[in-house]
Amino acid sequence: MKFPRKQRVIVLTLLYVCAAALMICGVWSTAFPRRFAESRHSFEEAPHLVSGDDDTAILSSSEIWTAGARSLSSTDDATEESAQEAEQQTSEDEGDLQSSLPQLYHVPQIFALNYEEMTKNMRVYIYPNSQTGSMNDSYEYDATNGNNQLGNSEEATTTGFFNILAKGKNHQFLTSDPDEAHLFFLPVSIDALHSALGPDGVGNHLRHYIESIRGNYTFWDRSLGADHFYLASRGYETVNHRNNLELTKNAVQVACSPLAPNQAFYPHKDIVIPHYQNLPASSSSSPRSTLAYINLDLAQSSLLPEAWKSDSDFVVEASNGSPDASVFESSKFCVSLSMRNVVDALRHGCVPVVVSDSIIYDLPFQDALNWHEFSVVIGTEEMADVKSFFTSMSDAKYAKMQYLGLQASKHMEWNDPPAAYDAFHMTMFELWMRRHSVKYSRRSETS
Repeated sequence: MKFPRKQRVIVLTLLYVCAAALMICGVWSTAFPRRFAESRHSFEEAPHLVSGDDDTAILSSSEIWTAGARSLSSTDDATEESAQEAEQQTSEDEGDLQSSLPQLYHVPQIFALNYEEMTKNMRVYIYPNSQTGSMNDSYEYDATNGNNQLGNSEEATTTGFFNILAKGKNHQFLTSDPDEAHLFFLPVSIDALHSALGPDGVGNHLRHYIESIRGNYTFWDRSLGADHFYLASRGYETVNHRNNLELTKNAVQVACSPLAPNQAFYPHKDIVIPHYQNLPASSSSSPRSTLAYINLDLAQSSLLPEAWKSDSDFVVEASNGSPDASVFESSKFCVSLSMRNVVDALRHGCVPVVVSDSIIYDLPFQDALNWHEFSVVIGTEEMADVKSFFTSMSDAKYAKMQYLGLQASKHMEWNDPPAAYDAFHMTMFELWMRRHSVKYSRRSETS
């Protein structure tokens, strides 16, 4: 029985597609893990993410694992055999933890490939200073200003990001040719506007700023701002004007964690980055004596269950300031009701617990990092029973969460000059992943 020509063509096409798929899967199964292992090895150098099969690499964070991660140690009077067994067991425990490293990411192979592509190909065009007059009138970041340094505040973080991007020695991601650019950076400082004009005056200035960009360049109207990005660590009152709506709804906002109460945020396009905090890394390897540290704003005191206040396993602190690093180092879990100090907890080996009844957008780099593996999210109704959850968690589960949290914190460290896989490069990675965002073409005048 002969098939009609059309059916034979379809069958042959399907066979070719299946054969190609099998070849691709074969390449995927061999090449992708190898390339990701290479990427992880480079992260071990700085900032210390290693390949699980690299038995010569020692994590810098191993010095701050608690007894849950390194529960075995030899004693002075132990026999040589028991010491060897303990050493072998410790090595196996560390190997088990390192083998869980890919769980830090949603899809580790895709992350590694996209990151590599970003470092090689990404180009950003920065609009020249000043679009609306002098430097003082335009409130723009200035690459010639030596004061653009990293500092302990959200606004200093945004300024520091610009400083690294614009003043880097090799200008790796910059281009002076707009036609080569994947993204366009608006160097207007929301923080400077907020400080000088107040939250009510920011929107009107941005309206004129975008009008100047639109009038002097053609790039904004090609996408109505969808391939542009700007920095913001504060919220502001917007105005009902086309320029402001396109900036808010189309352009990518790079915001600091935690978001300001009145800060508009669209998760399909906007990015949250960690704030810079000059805290030394923990060096304590002793067991953590506090079950949970609870830090909350003064206005949130009424939300605290009464049982927590009198529980000796909990340390409760109500303040609007930054806690001392020692409380993170001595606690197993760090509870936050306002998203403050979540990244700081990770940096010191304390598993963060976020209390929220709504969707959380404030966690940095959620597109790449699998926060579910190294943090806990509970609702306010679950607060009363949270102690039983803490005490029922196995040592192995806690050690894994703590280990992955420490590795995740390496992605949230700011360095100047930047280091591979640090917060600056992760921010560029998130922007790179948004270069394919939907771009709204302007309608032709004749249509």
